[in-house]
Amino acid sequence: MARARNIKPGFSTNEDLAECSFQARLCFALLPTLADREGRLEDRPKRIKGELFRFDSLDVEPLLVELEQRDFILRYEINGQRLIQILAFGKHQNPHHREPPSTLPVHPSLRLDGDGKYFKPEADPPSDEGKASVEPEADGASEVDEAPGKPEASPGLAPPRDDLARGSSRADSGSLIPDPPSRIPDSGTLIPDPGLFAGAPPAPPPPAAPPPAAKPRKAAEPKPEAPTVGTWKAYANSYEVRYGVAPLRNAMVNGQLANLVARIGAEEAPAVAAHYVRSNNQRYVQAGHSVGMLLMDAEKLRTEWATGRHATATQARQADQTQTNANAFAGILAEARQKEAHGQH
Repeated sequence: MARARNIKPGFSTNEDLAECSFQARLCFALLPTLADREGRLEDRPKRIKGELFRFDSLDVEPLLVELEQRDFILRYEINGQRLIQILAFGKHQNPHHREPPSTLPVHPSLRLDGDGKYFKPEADPPSDEGKASVEPEADGASEVDEAPGKPEASPGLAPPRDDLARGSSRADSGSLIPDPPSRIPDSGTLIPDPGLFAGAPPAPPPPAAPPPAAKPRKAAEPKPEAPTVGTWKAYANSYEVRYGVAPLRNAMVNGQLANLVARIGAEEAPAVAAHYVRSNNQRYVQAGHSVGMLLMDAEKLRTEWATGRHATATQARQADQTQTNANAFAGILAEARQKEAHGQH
């Protein structure tokens, strides 16, 4: 099963690895993804080819030979099982803590040096005292070693860090990145150690900036009253006086009130509504003085309110009969006038 592994920046600058072919270098970069948490995997070239170079026509066997000749891997066999050990795996890889332990046996004569790198039994691990200042690593990482005669710290400056002098490596980098000395921005002057001025009085802290003045809050402007409010109050008060209960108000009533105000105006609508509820017209009483009937006869009710005259059903019948009689007599009178006009001639 393939696993996530790291490739450090020093991989591409390792001179020993550069002696290998391009295919061998690519194989070495991908090989840790097939290894367990100890850097071991089965030495099965065809299977490795299927995992790493599935879509390429190349032979993995000579690539493994190249890497072993350059001491990047060790190929060995235990109890008939052929295995590969990536020698510097433990130094430059950080397996996940939940990754299961290795089940493949290690070569019995391999040893680990102080950096977690395996070395062959016939070769002694390099000592710290005899190392050069910079030496290429097996996987492309470079380390800085402690040089004899390390200079002492200058007065007033921070002493050199021992871990950088010894060449300790970071978990996510193949090459050391020493901490630069602190500098004043845009100048080449080093910041002196604060210990030089231990006897000087501390500088007074800068005065605290006054808090920003709070912006005055604007007084909330009262929302304009809806044009139907006055009409509803007049209607509801008159309705409760007449029937002893408050009228029902819903979305349909709100729409009818809005139409009423639009037809007769917001100024006269409250008085017309109150006049309507006080009316004893048979139709209005039978309808329970509903807002719908008010809207239906809006203009008629407005005329009654403005003139102070209430038109009842009886008056309407009487007016209708009078008009009928007038129409009948109008014809007779017109005929008599015509005869009278002909007699004079």
